[in-house]
Amino acid sequence: MIRQCAMRWKSALFLAAMLGASALPAYDRAALMPDDPFLLVRISSVSGLSNSVQSLPIGRLWNDEGFQNFLGHPDLRALFQSIAETNEASRENAHIEGELWRLLKGEVLVALDRAPDDPASGPARKGGGTNDGLNVEMTYALVAQCSAEDYGKMMELEQRLADMDKERVRRTHVDFQGQDVILEVKLDGKGNETKTWQACVGEILLESDRREWVEGAIARIRREGKPAPGRPEAPGIEVSFSGAKIKERLEEAISKFRMPGPGAGRPGAGEQEGNAAGPADVKPEIDAAAVVKALGLDTLKSIKMTVKLEPAQVRVTVAADRGPARNGIWKLIDARPAPGDVKLPFVPADAVSFGVERANYPAMWNEIPAVLRSIGPQWEMQFGMIQSLTGIDVAADVMAHLDTLFVSLYDSSDRMLAAVQLKNASAMSASLKRLLGARDPAAQAQRPELGAKEEEFRGTPLYVWQNKTGTSMGVAVAGSMLYAGDSELIRGVIRAQTAEKPAEDAFFNKPVYRKMMKDKPADAMGYKLIDLQAIVRSMLSAENVEKMKDALAARLSEPDADKAPLVLTKALRGIDFSKMPPADRIAAFFGPVFGYSASVGDRLEYQWLIQSP
Repeated sequence: MIRQCAMRWKSALFLAAMLGASALPAYDRAALMPDDPFLLVRISSVSGLSNSVQSLPIGRLWNDEGFQNFLGHPDLRALFQSIAETNEASRENAHIEGELWRLLKGEVLVALDRAPDDPASGPARKGGGTNDGLNVEMTYALVAQCSAEDYGKMMELEQRLADMDKERVRRTHVDFQGQDVILEVKLDGKGNETKTWQACVGEILLESDRREWVEGAIARIRREGKPAPGRPEAPGIEVSFSGAKIKERLEEAISKFRMPGPGAGRPGAGEQEGNAAGPADVKPEIDAAAVVKALGLDTLKSIKMTVKLEPAQVRVTVAADRGPARNGIWKLIDARPAPGDVKLPFVPADAVSFGVERANYPAMWNEIPAVLRSIGPQWEMQFGMIQSLTGIDVAADVMAHLDTLFVSLYDSSDRMLAAVQLKNASAMSASLKRLLGARDPAAQAQRPELGAKEEEFRGTPLYVWQNKTGTSMGVAVAGSMLYAGDSELIRGVIRAQTAEKPAEDAFFNKPVYRKMMKDKPADAMGYKLIDLQAIVRSMLSAENVEKMKDALAARLSEPDADKAPLVLTKALRGIDFSKMPPADRIAAFFGPVFGYSASVGDRLEYQWLIQSP
């Protein structure tokens, strides 16, 4: 009886173990990808993404009957294919490649990385190439959802492509543990040979120029079962960069760069016997790791961008995990929340963008000597000498007076205005007077680039540079802020500050501005509004439309107009401006864009919300 009970317990435990094993969650498809690639792209669903694009503002505008009448109902697919067409063979090639892409309907992951330096472990390639630290050979790996039926169609199409170029392309079947693998060998114009391997295991398409990765992925799928797809909240794309690989590539690029020696460029420098380089021409090597560390990039872990197509908006997020480093470029970050009541005295009613952010420019400026010192001590010395020769101490004369609150805007005429909160407005005003004010002819000849025209506007000094285009840029201290940008916008600020009656807040009363502020996260160190409707209306003004007509007519009247791909020429000739919908109708397809930034621990996040109207 005891023995029977023991047998029952063993059976129960075995059954429980089997059930438990079967209930374990499947591993994610991303686990099949190579470890820590330089770049990893993940598309949640190709077909889902394509369908969602149709519901986006740009997709709905494209499908609008009135807009299509204006464009002449162009064949977009044929237009894209025509770009790659140079002859009948390329036309057929473009058609087949388009069909191949359409067979990828589900999730797709692509990894790109630098090919190992060891030829034996890298992609099978004869002939090779040079590697200067910038132009490096890349290796790739692809994982995609693919049914057996679609894989069969894919093989037929790829064989057709190979048959079209039998001199350079050869496809054969090889076996790996009973799994059929397609080996494709291609020759380029220099005789270099590149191999790729492809297989479909359990509706998972595997493809790479690295045989060992394909075989390893096949073995894992057979051992652990089919991986699970990602479960995104909405269709989208995720792009990830490895911080370690960014650092590696940056160090390589820096190490290849040579700074000239202190005497380089001096008359006669290096003119020694046999034209050998003399001491003045010595170009010392740079400690690339020290430069990367001085920039604050030595602890960077990752940079990731995601695009999600949500029902009412497109959410674009760029996030950087910088690690513990806070020096170098990170000194620019002031993580304190930006106040929500920042209102300039004057914002034009037709402003198309308005943004507030925290940025510590003084701290960033103070990092420059450390970065130059990491390149070479002589460069820090030359930096100091330049400031001495010009008589400008940027840190003391400018940066010391700046706070970290920064405001910027553009109006519908593309005029820009920027403003920085000041710690000491009177001190900054005195610095501007000394640096930009009226100077004697000798000083003007020494530094003509600083030759601004000084004028007094309603009791406020304004320094103006006239552009060749007829517009002018200016700088002025007004109230507690330093303003720079279009001189007329600066005059508008001064006028509003000195007016007896406060100007109406037309811009700040707009619904789009109020919505941005309503949705602003409490910890946002920056926020920005871009009014796409206003931008589109401005772009489609009567004057701009006439310019478009003239540009199109000029292009189609050129002698080589009909030498372009026939589909492209036909598309251009099909545009009929008499059928163009009103600007307001086209603009109505677009909504505003809200941007927010925040810093939490080591993570910096910038988010853009592209709203549907």
